Amino acid sequence: NGLDFIKLYTSGTLAFVDGEGDKLSEQDKQDIIDSFEQTLFPNLEPNQYTGYWVEHTDKVNEKGEKRLELNFVFASVELESGKALPVYFHRNDKHLTDAWRDFTVAKYDLIDPNALDRKRTISTVKDLPKDIKELRDGLHELIAVEIEKENISNRSDILKFLKSKDIEVARQTDKSISIKNPKGT
Repeated sequence: NGLDFIKLYTSGTLAFVDGEGDKLSEQDKQDIIDSFEQTLFPNLEPNQYTGYWVEHTDKVNEKGEKRLELNFVFASVELESGKALPVYFHRNDKHLTDAWRDFTVAKYDLIDPNALDRKRTISTVKDLPKDIKELRDGLHELIAVEIEKENISNRSDILKFLKSKDIEVARQTDKSISIKNPKGT
């Protein structure tokens, strides 16, 4: 509460697929936490930053399997100097946390969250109007056919395909492509 920085803390979650938490020992979880902290705070000693972790297993799937979540909060201060400590800056640090994730998945034989069979092919929105749902489903089918024909193999190919069909892209992020509604609604 005594900090006057714009960003006082950074929080997040390390989530594991249903049932994976059961195969991790307490030591494995601690090692994962320690290696994650080393990724976020390279060249810092543990007494130079502060935070805490909370383990949750309160979420269950339809099979009754608990999902392990390791939630964290870190103060945005370097303790020895009292200066601001940016814990995570997406543009600079994403490659580090991605590499850490890939290493951890391999080391502990976890399910890769980026595996193709885990990707959602199309985002779902509840209660879409019937005409919008039909447009979305039709576009999904068109793209799926092009993938099966091997005409589309990456994100760039999807964008070219959309352009060839005069479908306007409204927004792009690292993980999604949103199209403009051709009916303007």
